[in-house]
Amino acid sequence: ICAGDSVTFTATPVNGGTPTYEWYLGTTKQSSTGSTYTTTGLTPTNNSVTVTMTSTETCKTTPTATSTPVAVTVTPIPTPAVTITGTPGTICLNNPVTFTATPTQGGTPTYKWYINTTADNSSITNIFTTSKLAQSTDSVWVEMTSTQLCAPKTPVASNKIKTTVNAGIDAGVIGTTQTICYNAIAPTVTEIATPTKVSTAGPLSYQWQESADGTNFTNITSATSKTYSPGALTQTKYLQRILTDGGSPAPCNVATSQPVKITVRPQLVVGTITGDS
Repeated sequence: ICAGDSVTFTATPVNGGTPTYEWYLGTTKQSSTGSTYTTTGLTPTNNSVTVTMTSTETCKTTPTATSTPVAVTVTPIPTPAVTITGTPGTICLNNPVTFTATPTQGGTPTYKWYINTTADNSSITNIFTTSKLAQSTDSVWVEMTSTQLCAPKTPVASNKIKTTVNAGIDAGVIGTTQTICYNAIAPTVTEIATPTKVSTAGPLSYQWQESADGTNFTNITSATSKTYSPGALTQTKYLQRILTDGGSPAPCNVATSQPVKITVRPQLVVGTITGDS
């Protein structure tokens, strides 16, 4: 049983007549005098019950008889608890941050994560990753429900963690997808949507990057202007622009644009013809 559970013991007399009873919890006499004894007082260390019967039969060899003890396994009531960690310092807006729950006496617990007072069902494990923190007043916490034997079925709440959120900057939008002929002059890649989250306290700086496959970008030497002219191209190229806001605090003062693809058509080959016939 769990500590605090109600347990009833029943005496079955032999040659008792109309007997009376004395019940004992451990060595302590109880107030019950009937043939049954109900208690919620069993503990892991005081869990043995006996009864002494006084017989009213005539010609009995002895007036009393004591039962064998009945010992009950009593499981203590656990006190489940949960704490979370994951203090990332300052994060940039829309960047993911991960929190980890550590249970105490949880068994195989279930979890419900919250941002402020709103439940987030994207995770039911002890790991929670979110990109939804929008301001520094947002707090993350978790409720844990323990499955340990005899644990309360009501969930327990963890500590709350607040994260400093930096609004950061956006990269704006550059260029449009282009298709050009082999070795033709590619059009200048321009800014078609101005960044809206930059500060007015410092200058903006630019760095253009290129890639042949759209994944492994490298800096283009001296390409540090607002726009970029690739010149004549003989192969397909991806371009992106890194914007740095000199008036915003790191690490959220850098943003990278979506890549622009300039497709180069294959080179035309004139071929050969045969001689006079």
